[in-house]
Amino acid sequence: MSWEQAQPVKFTRVAEADLSDLQYHFVKAGSSGGVVTSDTVGEDCLGVLQNKPTSGKEAVIVALGISKLKVMEAIVDGEDIGTTDTTATEAEGGSADSGHYVLGKSLHGQAAVAGDIITAAINCISNHLLA
Repeated sequence: MSWEQAQPVKFTRVAEADLSDLQYHFVKAGSSGGVVTSDTVGEDCLGVLQNKPTSGKEAVIVALGISKLKVMEAIVDGEDIGTTDTTATEAEGGSADSGHYVLGKSLHGQAAVAGDIITAAINCISNHLLA
């Protein structure tokens, strides 16, 4: 079961598109000062969307803390996490994913499969590129 805990850096921005089906997905800065969903493999993001805003509504984002996160690929406990182009997440690790931003780490306590909502330690403030 996924869970949440301390979220010391949580903020809001306006959703630039309908994000109502993308709760617990990574979001990035949009072109008008709001947020849009992540759509590029390995990109830097602002954080994880916590609510289900429609276009023009406030999006609640966790940039640092323990959050639920929807995954689109198999992830094992303790694995580094980054973005995919399917508006969710994938495990970052190994040479195939070098050069991608690491945005968190799985704390799920067990392996997860595509479509699961896991628990993750999110850090979009001082993230790093995987070597």
